[in-house]
Amino acid sequence: MIKIECAESLTAHNANFIYKNDNSHEWWLLIQTHSTTCFYIDGEEIIMPENTAILYPPHSEIMYRAYNNEPFSDYWVRFFTDETFVTNGMIPTATPFKTMQS
Repeated sequence: MIKIECAESLTAHNANFIYKNDNSHEWWLLIQTHSTTCFYIDGEEIIMPENTAILYPPHSEIMYRAYNNEPFSDYWVRFFTDETFVTNGMIPTATPFKTMQS
């Protein structure tokens, strides 16, 4: 089962946007960006182009921000799940990957 806690579509943020969450959460977070994004994974800054996705599992540190003071927009969904296609590692987690332009 997948239980969606909240979701937003084409969320627009200002140029100094930053999202940070410690590892105390129980939910999954799936993000699809529509602008260049700086992700921080294990203390390393990774700059990815628009149309990048990332799936954060429960208890992972999350930090990403707008790139180079540019406006930032994304789709995102925060959810709980016990579905094995998500939880068994078939989908890479905490690793940004390029997606097709929508």
